[in-house]
Amino acid sequence: MPITLTVAAGMRARAACPVALTLDGPAVASLTRDGQEVPCQSRPLADGRHELRFVVDNLPAGESAIYTASEFGEAAPGAGGLVLTDSGSALQVHRGDTLLTAYHYLDPQAARPYWFPVLAPNGSRVTRAYPMEAVAGEKEDHPHHRSMWVAYGDVNGADNWSEAATCATMAHRSWNRAVAGPVCVEVEQQLTWLTHGG
Repeated sequence: MPITLTVAAGMRARAACPVALTLDGPAVASLTRDGQEVPCQSRPLADGRHELRFVVDNLPAGESAIYTASEFGEAAPGAGGLVLTDSGSALQVHRGDTLLTAYHYLDPQAARPYWFPVLAPNGSRVTRAYPMEAVAGEKEDHPHHRSMWVAYGDVNGADNWSEAATCATMAHRSWNRAVAGPVCVEVEQQLTWLTHGG
C-alpha cells in the first residue's frame, strides 16, 4: 500500500534540502513527486523501522510537496548515485565524474583527519583551500583549520586543536562502516586520540 508524505517548506524556500524521517515497516525502494522518480535511500533501524532519506530539490517558502512511496524492499542501485572509493589515504565521494568531497584520514602533514574539498550542490567550495592548496588571494592563517574537521582544545591536558609541534593527534585504526547510496554516504571510523608522546 502506498504511503503519502507531505513536506512543508515553512517560512523559507528549500533548495537541495536533505530530509531524513523514520517509517514503520520495510525499506522504501521507490519515491515519487509529481510522478517523477526521486532518489531515496533507506537504512534499517531497530524494531523493523527504517530511516528514509531523500533530497528536496526545490520548494518555495510557504508551499508543500506530496511524495509517494510505492515500492518497498531494498532499492536497486540507480544511475546518478554516490560512489565511495578508498585511495588508501582518503575516502572520496563522487557523483558521476564529479568529486564532491574527500575524507583525508592518513595525511602525514595533518594532525587529524579532515574533509576537503567540501562542495555545495552548485559545485562551489564551502570551505577554504589553505593549507591543502595554495589559492591566490586566500589568507594563509590558522594552518590547523583544515576545511572541515573535528578537534578539541584540551583533552585530558593534551592540545588536540592546533598543529603545534607538541599537539595531540588522531590516528585512523579501521572502518566500521563505509557505504554509499543514491542520496548519501555513511562513514563510521575507529580513531585513537593520542597525546604528543603517543
